[in-house]
Amino acid sequence: VAANRACDGVAMSNYFHKDCRLTFSMTTTTTTTTTTTNDEDDNNDKSEEEHKKQQQNIVLISALDFYQRVTDRYKTMPFQAYADKKGKGSGDTLCSIDFASPGIAMCVLRIGHPPLLYTDILTCAKLKDDNDNNDEERWWIVHKSSCNEPFLVDE
Repeated sequence: VAANRACDGVAMSNYFHKDCRLTFSMTTTTTTTTTTTNDEDDNNDKSEEEHKKQQQNIVLISALDFYQRVTDRYKTMPFQAYADKKGKGSGDTLCSIDFASPGIAMCVLRIGHPPLLYTDILTCAKLKDDNDNNDEERWWIVHKSSCNEPFLVDE
């Protein structure tokens, strides 16, 4: 959490496995316009009607893109206006850790970066570090899925 709180993408890379999958859901809005021609009169009047459709999509990003997003968080929208709240963890909570086996666990965290409160669902695995010459295993985040909701918007 400390690396996330500090918006330190390099430090975050020490916890995420190099092959980690990072996903989040995002609502996109598609706008279509329907044009209708009235052929009943000689003016051939046209009318347009806009239709908006919202759809939830799953977005997959690379670990390198994620680290850059973490580093640049308070330089981008919608976070820029909340840069004075950077580093304040009033919404940070470890909700649960569930072990599927001695080497696999699922963690649920809530992390506040105003104006958003993220819920992160992390799959963690105890694996050998490919960059280390010893045979010791350590815990890695191998998958991260997130969703968010408004947080400290009115403060």
